[in-house]
Amino acid sequence: MQHRVAPFWKKYCTWQTLMALFVVYEMLALCARHYNSFYIDRLWPQIGFPLTIGFAGAVLSRANMRNRPGMRWLIAYFFWYLAVLIINRWYLAHEFTDFRLVLYRLLFVTLVCYPLGNELATRQRTARAVFCTLAGAMAVMAAIGFFCVVFQTHWYAPYRHGAVGLLMERGTGLRLYLFAHPNIAGAALMMTMLLCVYLWLTAKCRVAKVWHGLCFVFHFLALALTMSRAAMQAASAGMALLPFLWVFDRMRASRPRLAWLAGIASAALGAALCFAGLNLVTRGAGNILQMDFLSQREQLGNTSLFSGRPPVWGAALRTLGSYPTLLIKGATLERLMLTVRSQVPDVAGWGWAVHLHNTYLTVLVGMGLPAFLLLLGFLWRLAQSSLRLILRAGASFGQRFLPAILLGSLLVGMMEPFFFTGQYFVDRLFFIVAGIIVVIAGGKNEEAIQ
Repeated sequence: MQHRVAPFWKKYCTWQTLMALFVVYEMLALCARHYNSFYIDRLWPQIGFPLTIGFAGAVLSRANMRNRPGMRWLIAYFFWYLAVLIINRWYLAHEFTDFRLVLYRLLFVTLVCYPLGNELATRQRTARAVFCTLAGAMAVMAAIGFFCVVFQTHWYAPYRHGAVGLLMERGTGLRLYLFAHPNIAGAALMMTMLLCVYLWLTAKCRVAKVWHGLCFVFHFLALALTMSRAAMQAASAGMALLPFLWVFDRMRASRPRLAWLAGIASAALGAALCFAGLNLVTRGAGNILQMDFLSQREQLGNTSLFSGRPPVWGAALRTLGSYPTLLIKGATLERLMLTVRSQVPDVAGWGWAVHLHNTYLTVLVGMGLPAFLLLLGFLWRLAQSSLRLILRAGASFGQRFLPAILLGSLLVGMMEPFFFTGQYFVDRLFFIVAGIIVVIAGGKNEEAIQ
């Protein structure tokens, strides 16, 4: 009896592959939003929103997806924010479209990106294709930025919605823009730079290793020139996992206690060297271009890591103290700063305070205490999975490095509101990596990505 061979297209044309293609398309389209208003006016309402609802519905309809680790926390997290919007009568607001866009972004990261990460954990080729596309796109952008710095030129997007090159920023001096604010670009470069390390560790051919190494170099150079100190320190903390794993693996069998001490010491040294290297690039570029980036920051009086953020954080906390009901109903993410400015008038004079500069405060004030607790529950589960993966002897070295991306993201989240609301490219990548980690850490599938 002859067995019928399935057509080639059926092997790859699955709903998981289609979801991966859609997520990559949406992430890259979001990065290109500065070119014009096409993303806001056409892409997300006519294509992105319907597809996101469809994929989220497919996830919710499958018991094996709903019951995966961390999934219930995110389902509750999303539906609680939907309740927050209803309580605040978002459907009667004049900025109705803006509210729908925020809700779409949150639905996209919680019920599409995270489940996709779960699926990619057992689909090696698809996972590498997704990661190579995202890291490669950011590497090309970083290379263009470095070209603009060397030749002291600028590339402007149509309608001047964004630019690539060194631009003067009030309060911090010259910084590298990549069609977005340097802090946003820095966070994205930090994550994809660490992703390049993972891809290099897991590459099986020399050509791929050379390519990922080259991508890493351009990421490193561009990250240093953004002068985003939070992203630079987060990248250094993520890179610290590399020497820790190398030293720990060689000593864990013979001297387990000493392995921890030696691993932590090597991690601290690795982080210091990485951060020093980033600062060295900044100083070197300044000497070559005859521009002292660091002294410009000092002359502007902006030398603190917090850069004036504590007053903004204090304003958010005072707002909660004045209106404790916000702990239940939230201010909504769209009206967050309007609420803070109205209750703490002195914030209104700070033109740069367009957000709270802290992911966790953003969730607490904008979504309420229940959402904050749900997020903590999810992050606790994610921390357990990450630690289990780092210490798992059966996992590959590359797999065990993946938590470095999450570590760097959580550190950046202390200074910027880039995570857990679906607003930026980095939030999407965070949830994809998180979904992969929880599956690999479970160790239930031997075909997990290497």
